[in-house]
Amino acid sequence: MHMTRSKFQLSCVALSVGMVLAAQAQAQSSLVGQREAAARLAADAGSPVEVSYSEATGAARFVRLPVGGKLSAARAALQSDAAKQASAVQFLNEYAALFGIKDAGAELASAVISKDPQGGSHLRYQQLYQGVPVFGAELRAHYDAAGNLTVVNGAFVPGINVKATPSRTAEQASKIALAAVNADLGRSVASRVTAGTPSLFVYRAGLAKGVEGANHLAWHVEVGNRVDVREFVLVDAHTGKVIEKISGIHDAKNRRAFNGQGVTAPGPNYPNNPFWVEGNAFPTGTVEADNMIAASSDIHDLFKRAFGRDSFDGKGATMDSIFNRGDSCPNASWNGRFISFCPGTTTDDVTAHEWGHAYTEYTHGLIYQWQPGALNEAYSDIWGETVDRLNTRGTDTPDAPRSNGACTVFTKVGGVPGTDNSVRWLMGEDAAVFGGAIRDMYNPTCYGNPGKVSDSQYRCSTADQGGVHSNSGVPNHGYALLVDGGSYNGQTVFGIGLTKAAHIYYRAQSVYQGPTSGFADHADALQQSCADLSGVNLNDLKTGAASGEIINAQDCAQVAKAALAVELRSSPSQCNFVPLLAKSPPPLCPSGTPTPLLSDNFDGGKRGGVRWVVSHAGNNPEFTPRDFGVVSKLPTPRTGYALFAADADIGTCAPGGNQAGLQRIESPEILIPVGAATPRLSFDHWVATEADWDGGNLKISVNGGAWQLLAASDFVYNAYNKTLKTVGAGNDNPLAGQPAFSGTDGGSLSGSWGRSIVNLSRFAKGGDKVKLRFELGNDGCGGNTGWYLDDVTVYRCTP
Repeated sequence: MHMTRSKFQLSCVALSVGMVLAAQAQAQSSLVGQREAAARLAADAGSPVEVSYSEATGAARFVRLPVGGKLSAARAALQSDAAKQASAVQFLNEYAALFGIKDAGAELASAVISKDPQGGSHLRYQQLYQGVPVFGAELRAHYDAAGNLTVVNGAFVPGINVKATPSRTAEQASKIALAAVNADLGRSVASRVTAGTPSLFVYRAGLAKGVEGANHLAWHVEVGNRVDVREFVLVDAHTGKVIEKISGIHDAKNRRAFNGQGVTAPGPNYPNNPFWVEGNAFPTGTVEADNMIAASSDIHDLFKRAFGRDSFDGKGATMDSIFNRGDSCPNASWNGRFISFCPGTTTDDVTAHEWGHAYTEYTHGLIYQWQPGALNEAYSDIWGETVDRLNTRGTDTPDAPRSNGACTVFTKVGGVPGTDNSVRWLMGEDAAVFGGAIRDMYNPTCYGNPGKVSDSQYRCSTADQGGVHSNSGVPNHGYALLVDGGSYNGQTVFGIGLTKAAHIYYRAQSVYQGPTSGFADHADALQQSCADLSGVNLNDLKTGAASGEIINAQDCAQVAKAALAVELRSSPSQCNFVPLLAKSPPPLCPSGTPTPLLSDNFDGGKRGGVRWVVSHAGNNPEFTPRDFGVVSKLPTPRTGYALFAADADIGTCAPGGNQAGLQRIESPEILIPVGAATPRLSFDHWVATEADWDGGNLKISVNGGAWQLLAASDFVYNAYNKTLKTVGAGNDNPLAGQPAFSGTDGGSLSGSWGRSIVNLSRFAKGGDKVKLRFELGNDGCGGNTGWYLDDVTVYRCTP
């Protein structure tokens, strides 16, 4: 380790703090440009324009244009695809600031164009950064049959600034991804897992979660065994760190059926020895197979007849399904190739649910995390229950409409059965192997799932891919309310029936929603889909013939009420993505008055008068020297001066570019007076580092002895929030494995000020001389902003 050490009188030093101020200035400039673009768009349209903004990026996510306005008229009669594409690009360039676009021609790939049965055209643009696609970022321009541009929506990530040429090869990324998945699985199955060909993306962390996040150049690697393991692993293309793992296994009419023979799916018969193929005699006489085959037909026919979609890919793909699998039971799943079922799970709604995941993968492509993942699960429940309601097989009675807030007699809550004598809106009620239904779409809280976003049952943790199975209760409830009606959360919804609701939901799925769509996007998509379908004689869900059901303005009012009832546009404030540092410190002394033994607010700059010692130590010769210093430009709302150590976003983690090292600042010697029974330390600080890899902590030396780590248990308030990754986990930070302040405020890329208070009595007593040392350690690559320290005070409490 290479170390330098120097003693200095505190002064204003040149440090890399400009990134904080530059980011603030850029954000302010973007906001001004966005407002100007919105005002100009409204003026050009000649009437109000509805614009919704993304909480994750701040960019516009849904722009609804008034049909018949000046802008609409100016763009009408665009009948050719080329004319529509030119019009869309012109719009995106004219109002680029709304989305954070700089150059639509360079940042958006050529449009993929699709048509709908009503004569509308839909142009989908993949975002690019220096030619590299941005993961999950798509913009869509929608034209009605008359050629009017009606909506522009989707996700665009503004302000990307990453090196677009990877430092790590695709082969290296594959090995890293395999190792990460194998570590999760264990050796028993690791040998069966392989990696597909990696694809290069720019990945915006937090996009699916709906919060701020960092941009990474990343390799996207699909790792799996083509059976029951399918993970999409994002590997940073510069640092080699695993950024994210996303599950591709979703639990929960050219058909083939296979017998899994009670072993790990797909079993010995797949794909060459099917149990049944299209055209064979049916029923087969095997109940599990018959249930699965019939329900596969049900969902195929629903989508084909009602919506005009031929199989899940829209191109007539073979629908392979496996019954009698013997692994991970009881369960059922879609793995990107086939659906498979443990014994007792091939009920009509569960089978249709799993096929629902296949239809999702080939339409809106919802990422299986956070709200997009919950929406993914909800759509499978929605199509599963819709099939169940249509096919008259299985347990369909009693089928009385549900009561507001009541559970069914088939559900026990706290050991007490509910009151509704109905199986309506129960998911999996015929799957005895599950012990009965697993979800209630009309009253999700009966099964511990949220019925609205503000419910206490709403899941906020990373477990279950961010609560995808639980939080699906919110959109599930919205669909059930829209179909049957009910009074909930201050809204009275008049049901519009299954046919109208199913068509609205499918149009939202196939036209407006994309990979990162959350609940608010879902609400916008439903509202627009209802407007699009107004006046249309909808296809019957069973026969495909004209149903005579026509959506009107009153129906669309119910769509809006249902969205309000379940709070689709509300943020989950109960998730409480809390600041890293709490904001309500206790008094410095539990009793008595604090008497300073050392106090420094650094506001004197060069005139501070207190001598501290700074040093740095790099693991390798290429370490870029950097030290703690005093700066005057501080994160808001603080003014004056403070100490700062940069968590520099540099390095490659590879030989010749490894920036692993330490920055330290050591206090002068402090005498603890005789009789001072409980010496204490307080300091104000602001933290924003690369989470888990970089971070800072505090050490103490007593009477010239060895430096000792102050433990989390020594803190009275605002202790360390993390333990840094270990050397075994690949962390070459000199503080690897130690407790530290690390990361950022919840839901943010930044930090905020807070106070920590430490009890020093475990180390020092009256008559001792102590020194304190703040240390910021970082690994060989990556970073964020750094660590600010202010108002450092060592004191005793005087009666």
